[in-house]
Amino acid sequence: MKQIKLKAKTKIGLTVFLTCLIIVLACGGYHLKNTIIQNNRAPITLSNKENTVVFFYKDTCSDCRKIFNDVMFKKDFEHVNVKLVNLNNEKNKNYILKYNLHYVPTFVTLRNGKEINRYTGTDMNKINTVFKGAEKW
Repeated sequence: MKQIKLKAKTKIGLTVFLTCLIIVLACGGYHLKNTIIQNNRAPITLSNKENTVVFFYKDTCSDCRKIFNDVMFKKDFEHVNVKLVNLNNEKNKNYILKYNLHYVPTFVTLRNGKEINRYTGTDMNKINTVFKGAEKW
């Protein structure tokens, strides 16, 4: 059997190609995971002693979809304590009255179950400010 020798440039090119392919597949898998989480309509329970940022959203809302991956990145890689509440679940709709929600996406910071901060919108700089405020506990 004859051994095939590859030139150094070919080896580098192949390595770069395979690395890019792995990165693309990993990003695709991460996005797929986030899409599954986003479409989850499971009921969520918020306790009276909760210290967290609650992200109220609807999986059918285009603004919510626009920022969802950024919020998940903060949750997964920067370890921000975020609870995701999909208001398209009938059992989660009680939070609309409890937190006086008029629009989504809305972020509510809870400390010992009490609201201490709120932001409604898609400006990631303002959302990051909400997250940073929650880190001070």
